[in-house]
Amino acid sequence: MTLSTALQGVGLGGSTINPVKVTPNGELCINSLTYSEPHYVELGVDAQVYNCVDAINKHRFIVVGMLIGADRNVTTDCSVHVYESDTPDGLSTRDILTIDLNKGQHTYLNLINLSTEASKYINATTDDDDVDLTIFGYYVPA
Repeated sequence: MTLSTALQGVGLGGSTINPVKVTPNGELCINSLTYSEPHYVELGVDAQVYNCVDAINKHRFIVVGMLIGADRNVTTDCSVHVYESDTPDGLSTRDILTIDLNKGQHTYLNLINLSTEASKYINATTDDDDVDLTIFGYYVPA
């Protein structure tokens, strides 16, 4: 048996998408078939803006997870701010996450499924050095 018609839905920004698919192997997929890509950056200087994920014209970035780690060289604790921006070194246009970490603490946030606005960068900053940040996700057309 084959699925002869595509099931239509409304996606982000009103775009038409096919949220349900049947693979050639007969598997019913109700989620994205795109694999996540890791975007790693070391936040090595406090109060400096770091670009984590580049903007792609007319595309949104879907964040599915984050791994944040404060190494042993952090003084006692630190705050990490992750946000959207119009430029790779710019200020926040929309906050994504602010989290406090203790010295040596690592936190993994999964099942986020957060969409950025179209053509936006994801940047981060910290108030202490020696923080590792990996953002997992993929791009979709806006």
